[in-house]
Amino acid sequence: MLAQFGAFDAKQRATSLGAANRSGVASLSRELASVMVAHELAAAPAHDALSRDAWYPHLGLMTARQSEGSADGFYLAAQAASNGRSHSHNDSGSFILFHNGAPIFIDVGPEAYTAKTFGKDRYTLWTMQSAFHNLPTIGGVMQHDGNTYRASGLHYESNDTQTTFRANLATAYPKEAGAQRWARTLTLDRTHNIVTIEEDFALTKPADVMLSLMCAAEPAIRADSVAIASASLHFDPQALTVSVEKIPITDEALKHSWGEAVYRLKLTSTHPTAKSIYKLELRAVT
Repeated sequence: MLAQFGAFDAKQRATSLGAANRSGVASLSRELASVMVAHELAAAPAHDALSRDAWYPHLGLMTARQSEGSADGFYLAAQAASNGRSHSHNDSGSFILFHNGAPIFIDVGPEAYTAKTFGKDRYTLWTMQSAFHNLPTIGGVMQHDGNTYRASGLHYESNDTQTTFRANLATAYPKEAGAQRWARTLTLDRTHNIVTIEEDFALTKPADVMLSLMCAAEPAIRADSVAIASASLHFDPQALTVSVEKIPITDEALKHSWGEAVYRLKLTSTHPTAKSIYKLELRAVT
């Protein structure tokens, strides 16, 4: 599967002909490695790698798609690794979601590397902060960096009808957040073609809670839902209010991925709360 995917990727990027990929030559050594096996790549069977499910416990990394071998339907991926790993962002327990091969909720990724990227001010960069990943901000407090800050209590299960991933996000936040428990459950329901996100939390004291959901396409707020590309998000408006923040992109590398802007969909508690369960549901737009 990996060999076939390598050939598929090379042909997609035209590296089998010795050409630069769509974003230019980011690494000369990597491009030369492709050129050295160009003839083998051209002759090799090529096939995209579209496994139905994958689970890597050490990284807390899962992927799940609607159907094996197809990009149709929903594709869900989440990770719950330490916020102290190499090149890490403060994003333990975050996830991404695609539908029919197009992004719904995204990981923005890093801007071009500078001295600040790997210095003491690394986590002042917005792309590194949990508030700009698909995560909660609790009483204005974001996740913290370091090896001890990571989601815990991971649970994963998958079968023909659904895949479920659960993690306690509370352990990725500092004490100032007052999070006793934040159980996030992500479920891809293959039978009904929906994705559900459940946030079950308990805090030491009432606080305002905000769920950030990063989007490549501009969300459109409706009377009873939010339309995002080819999906609609449904939630309880008595518990959460919704707003959209446009974030202009100035970094050229990010522009190549997302264009001139990304959007932060913000679901904010209607009042300070110490305990609640928020349920979100993503449905395909037909």
